Amino acid sequence: MSKVRYSKDGVVYPSVTEIISFALSKDILLQRNYLEWLKVTGIDEAEKSKKKAGARGTKVHLVIHKISCNLPTPKKYNQLKENISLYMTGKELIMSEKPLFTFRTFAGTPDLVYKNIVTGEVVLADFKTSVPKRWHELQLGGYQILLEDNGIFPTKADIINVRDSSLVTVASRAYKPGFLACFDIYSWWHKV
Repeated sequence: MSKVRYSKDGVVYPSVTEIISFALSKDILLQRNYLEWLKVTGIDEAEKSKKKAGARGTKVHLVIHKISCNLPTPKKYNQLKENISLYMTGKELIMSEKPLFTFRTFAGTPDLVYKNIVTGEVVLADFKTSVPKRWHELQLGGYQILLEDNGIFPTKADIINVRDSSLVTVASRAYKPGFLACFDIYSWWHKV
């Protein structure tokens, strides 16, 4: 997770992912697991792996946004485009990759919010290009709070794994209380 900040009207807001990253960095067990991974992988290889995964995630998110908004995409993403089109069948786009701010003094950019035309259900969808992790539920919790504070009320939250152009829903949970606990830790530490 990277340190991403948002700015609006001269005020700087921490991102949902920065808040989670900061709070989890205070967890001794997570720190120990990370150090073990570094020891096995090696620092140089770990950095290369993180950069490669980050670049892939950024590229896939950009393509998904373009597809969701019916913008042109490179031909090499035709299979992903076809799968996103199938995924969006029967769904009305509410927003894609739109930065949101809240009176609670944080911000974030949910990947996709849509309305199921048949059920009326509003769904928050987050795309992951790596193996889904438990903290992703915290991230969805933060995005759900942002959406609610902006008048959009999702009834479902999905984590969708993107692997080789295929889409697999791997979890359906936004953990708002967990995110708020992370925000409390962040706020206390930074005197927000």
